[in-house]
Amino acid sequence: APELQFDLAAEEAVTYSPERGNVAFGSASHGWAFCLDGFARLIAGKMGAKPANLQRVLWGEFSFNKKTKRAQFRSPTDTKSKPMFVEFVLQQIFAVYEASYRSLNLELLSKMQSQIAGWKDIDLSRLTTGAAAVRELMSRWQPFAECILRMAAQHLPSPKEAAANRLPVLCPRWFAAGDRIERGPIMDALRDTDPAGPTVVYLAKFLAADLVRCVLTGDTLVGDEDVKFVGLCRVFSGTLRPLTQLFIMREEEEEETKEAKVPRAVFMERIFVMKGRFMEAVQEAPAGSIVSVQVRPVGGEGGQGHEMGVERCLTLCDSVEGPFLETPYSSQAFAMVRVSIEPRNVADLDSLDRGLRLLHKADPSVSIEVMVTGENVLGCCGDEHLKRCITDLQKLFARGVPLSISKPLVAVREAIAPSVSADRVDPKSSTLWLPSWASHLVDSS
Repeated sequence: APELQFDLAAEEAVTYSPERGNVAFGSASHGWAFCLDGFARLIAGKMGAKPANLQRVLWGEFSFNKKTKRAQFRSPTDTKSKPMFVEFVLQQIFAVYEASYRSLNLELLSKMQSQIAGWKDIDLSRLTTGAAAVRELMSRWQPFAECILRMAAQHLPSPKEAAANRLPVLCPRWFAAGDRIERGPIMDALRDTDPAGPTVVYLAKFLAADLVRCVLTGDTLVGDEDVKFVGLCRVFSGTLRPLTQLFIMREEEEEETKEAKVPRAVFMERIFVMKGRFMEAVQEAPAGSIVSVQVRPVGGEGGQGHEMGVERCLTLCDSVEGPFLETPYSSQAFAMVRVSIEPRNVADLDSLDRGLRLLHKADPSVSIEVMVTGENVLGCCGDEHLKRCITDLQKLFARGVPLSISKPLVAVREAIAPSVSADRVDPKSSTLWLPSWASHLVDSS
C-alpha cells in the first residue's frame, strides 16, 4: 500500500492566510478593499523596509519596535504595544471613518489628502457627512475592483493552467476516458486554451439587460421597455466574434427522429465585457475570456426556433462534432420551497405565463411546474430565493399583473420505501408535467 506523505508546499498552496496575499479585507457597500501586499507597498518606503518582508509581519503577533526600527514578536503578556496590523492598517482606515462618517474633520482630511494620491482632485469642502463621504474617500484610496482583480490575477490559475483539472469534470466523456477517445483539433484546442483553435463556448446563465443603454436592468425597468437578455459565457477555446453562428451541442445522440438530429444553432449578434452592471461592446473574446453575448436562435422550418434559455445552460461550438460540457445545475439545484402562483384576473394568464417563462430563463436554480389541475407551482432553494423570485416577477417579468400567491410549502423528502422497479424511474415511461413552453424537454430527459 502506498505511504501517505505530508507535502508542505501543496498544503500551503491551498491555505488562506492574509500574509500570503490571498485574503482581502473591505466593504462592498462603501466600495473599498485591500490586501496586505497592497498596504505593504504603501508604507514600505516610509519605514525603510522591503514590501515582501513587511507583508509577512503585518499579520499575526508582531509589533513594531520604534527604537530598533524592526518588527518583533509580541508576547501574549504584552499589553502596551499594538499588533502591526492594528497600528499600520486598521488605524489608518479608522481615521478616515472618524473624519467623515459622523462629522467632517476637514483639518485631518487635508493632512491625509497630501499623502494619498487618489485624493488630489477631491474638493473636501463639498463632501457631505455620512456613507457618501466614506464611499468617495475610501474608493479613491483603496478601490474595491482593483484589489479583487489583482488578487485573482496573482493567485488563481490561468485558464490554460486550470484546463488540466477542469476539463475531466466538465467533459468526462472526452477527458476522463483515457486513451479511448481519439484526439482531434477540438480536444487539443481545449487542452491548450488555444485562441486560434475551434471555438467552444459554455453559456452558463441569462441576465436581464437593457441592450440600448448597455446595462443590466437589475430588478427594475425604465419606462415601457421590454425585457431583453444577454448570456453570460466563458470561451474555452478559439476566439468568439460577433455576427458568427455556433451550434448547440447535445448531451448524447440518443434521439432517433430526423428532426431531432438537425443541429440547432444560435447567432452571436454582439459581445460585451462586463464592468459591474455596465456592458462594453467588443469585437472579439479570445479563449479564457468571460463575457456576455446577445444571441438569437437560428430558426428551423418555418423560421421557428426553440426559445433561448429553456435549457438555461448551453455548450456552443463552431463544429457539429464539438463536446458537451456538464451543467452544475442538473444535480445541485433542488426546489426546497414551493408556492402556487395564479393571476387574480383571468385575462392576465398569458402575461403570467410569459413572466414565468422569463423568470425560468433568468434563474438557473428556479423550477416551474404545471400541475394536472393547471396550477402554476414555483419552486425555489429557500425563503430568500423565493422572495427574490417574487420581486422579479412583480417588478420585471410580469409587471402590472396582480398575483395570488399561496403560503410557502416546504418539501420533506425523507421516507422509507421498498425497492422500485427500473421502469418506475425511467423518464420515458413515467409522467412528467412541464410548462407548455418547455414540453419539448420530455424527449431529451
